[in-house]
Amino acid sequence: MGITFSIIFYSALAGLSTILGIVPVIMGEKWVMRYSHYVNSFAAGLI
Repeated sequence: MGITFSIIFYSALAGLSTILGIVPVIMGEKWVMRYSHYVNSFAAGLI
């Protein structure tokens, strides 16, 4: 049961983060271009 919960939980978390990342792109390109360097820096730090 533990491994099944982990799989479902992390899959849902990945899907939610994808949706949250797409929403700003759809809502306003100007906002995305203004703050994209912060997102890129954060992503590089995670890697």
